[in-house]
Amino acid sequence: MAPLYEPHPYPGRLIVVEGIDGSGKSTQLSLLQTYLVSEGYDASYTEWNSSPVVKDTTKRGKKKNLFSPTTFSLIHATDFADRHERSILPPLRAGFIVLADRWAYTAFARDAARGNDGSWLRNLYEFATRPDLALYFRVDIDTAVARITGGRIALKYHEAGMDLGLSTDPITSFRLFQTRVLSEYDQAAAEFGLWFHVDAAYGAGGLMSERLRPMYRGIERADSVTVDPHKWWYLPYPCGAILTRDGDAGRRAFLAQAVYIPETADAIEFRDHGLAGSRPFSALKLWLAMKLVGRRAYGRHAEEQVDLARRFAAELTQGGEWETVTPVDTAIAAVRFVGPTGAQAHGRTGPDTDAVQDRIVARVLAGRRHWISPTTTVGKRAIRVMVISYLTRWEHVAELIAALREAAAEERAA
Repeated sequence: MAPLYEPHPYPGRLIVVEGIDGSGKSTQLSLLQTYLVSEGYDASYTEWNSSPVVKDTTKRGKKKNLFSPTTFSLIHATDFADRHERSILPPLRAGFIVLADRWAYTAFARDAARGNDGSWLRNLYEFATRPDLALYFRVDIDTAVARITGGRIALKYHEAGMDLGLSTDPITSFRLFQTRVLSEYDQAAAEFGLWFHVDAAYGAGGLMSERLRPMYRGIERADSVTVDPHKWWYLPYPCGAILTRDGDAGRRAFLAQAVYIPETADAIEFRDHGLAGSRPFSALKLWLAMKLVGRRAYGRHAEEQVDLARRFAAELTQGGEWETVTPVDTAIAAVRFVGPTGAQAHGRTGPDTDAVQDRIVARVLAGRRHWISPTTTVGKRAIRVMVISYLTRWEHVAELIAALREAAAEERAA
């Protein structure tokens, strides 16, 4: 059997991340590398399309749009083969942790989306080492667009699939092309066993709503889902859970044996499914809440709070002094003060405008009436507003809008 389908024999470990452009995979892998090095591990990093053997050729071919879907795929395969031989296998043999920003699965998704045959692509990359851990960062197209356009001036030509002639508008082309890529990724994830985890710690509450549920399309493919009932379901703080498709996954990860722990073969031992050896009966509170409140009532609460967050963003941004940084899909809004005619007209550079957001937050918090927080998303410093209490009404949100505008006016006058 080809190496891609068998566990590798090397003493090192190979961890790869995959996902469409704007999924956040590169950021997370960079953070992991920093952590591993700080903990004293030997870690090596490699990224897609970085081999010096083909770098100049790739750059020249992209600039002049010389590549057909097949030659584009072959140039990527050449890049991968060179890095595999020079930058991946040697550290694996030496016992390093190799972190790879994209693997053969990228070709299976992107090159197939360009029209190349899936079987041909799998044969082309069959020499690739099978990862010890492959993480699939799945995000929706709207989120990917917001992240990319928020962090740079323009979309890249091939990243947006402009070479395929899908649309003359880069953003429309990006959406069409990356939707194809996302579909291919989903198939590859299932085929090769990429662990697909969804962090729905807060957002899972929206699944109770028939109206909001379409936004969660694809979650049914997940291998595991994080759910925190202490957030959108208003349960006590310790109540949290991970749902897994494989019911024995937690036991394989956490099972510990000791002479002082009795064997209880006929009972479910929750200590075998998590870090805590002892725990309160939080599940009882969740069960009672679901029985007493019910799915439809939780769904109505979620809808009302999303509507409040969207109305908040629409009201605040009237007049152009404020902008939303990302789409308001849940009851969380990320907003940013830019001034009457934009930050540049006020002579503020990026860092200046970022600092203004933090100072506005500090002014609002000083009033001890509202709780908001600063955040950074899609490369911009912003103000995070979250509607989370079932007691919140529009008059409370309107009061916050007034407080934000007052703080911004004080900041501008300072």
